[in-house]
Amino acid sequence: MNYKGFTCMALIREKRKGEKRNIKILAKEMTTFPPLLLRNLKFSFLESGEITPTQIAVILNLSEQRGPIKMSELARIMSSSMPTMTGIIARLVEKGVVERGEDETDRRIVTVKLSENGQILAHNSLDMIEKFWSSIIAKLEKNEREDFIKIIRKIKNLLSGEMKR
Repeated sequence: MNYKGFTCMALIREKRKGEKRNIKILAKEMTTFPPLLLRNLKFSFLESGEITPTQIAVILNLSEQRGPIKMSELARIMSSSMPTMTGIIARLVEKGVVERGEDETDRRIVTVKLSENGQILAHNSLDMIEKFWSSIIAKLEKNEREDFIKIIRKIKNLLSGEMKR
């Protein structure tokens, strides 16, 4: 069946190409997003060099835990090697932000958790991030915010499912 010179299959192929193109464009936009975000977040401890962006990522990941976490698990969550994670944790221990411990069942296993100062830093960081996002999101139209909430929740669910595999 022809429609203005196109067959139905040709229309389907064109639609799929458009969808792939849109996915590629969106993926590129998302790829350039984290560096832009980091440049716009104004943390005094990041600007002073006191804490690095990687260290703040570790702190925020530790803040999501309900207690001590094995170093190997933290390295997995952060997609980092054990030697790299060991170095990051050593610097955070020196700064009094993280505490090392031992697994109760196997003393060879090193665990880490936020110190009281680390918990305060994580809380303050999350508060600053939330204020930053609020200032950006407030500039969106109501329907854009509603759509954004749906999209973010769906992406979070997809990422949570990926993490469990």
